[in-house]
Amino acid sequence: NIDTIPGGQIRINIDFDVSKSIKIENGQFCLKPHLKSYGHHNSGKLEGKVFPYAARPLVKAYNATDTAYAIPWENGKYKINGLTPGTYTVLFDATVSSYRDTSISNVRISRERETELPTITLHQ
Repeated sequence: NIDTIPGGQIRINIDFDVSKSIKIENGQFCLKPHLKSYGHHNSGKLEGKVFPYAARPLVKAYNATDTAYAIPWENGKYKINGLTPGTYTVLFDATVSSYRDTSISNVRISRERETELPTITLHQ
């Protein structure tokens, strides 16, 4: 999970997974950081846009062994780095209840590649 860059330097990318880091123990919230290291040479990326921002969408890419999330910017753009190569389902979860969720199945993620999805519009 280490990338070698020119000049003999190395780069380690670390993802802090908030969804796996917040636990409830004895009725109280606890922070137990869950970190995942990845290298760009052995992982893939997923990006795209989702609208409207008013739906407060959460993007979730998952398969049997890997799950990752992104919160889009106000301009709708999102990016998920460090995905293990494989086939994913991408769920666009509208956190505002008046909007409907949508998903895309069979999204192929390959090593050292950026997979761009079409723009998604969540409807009421």
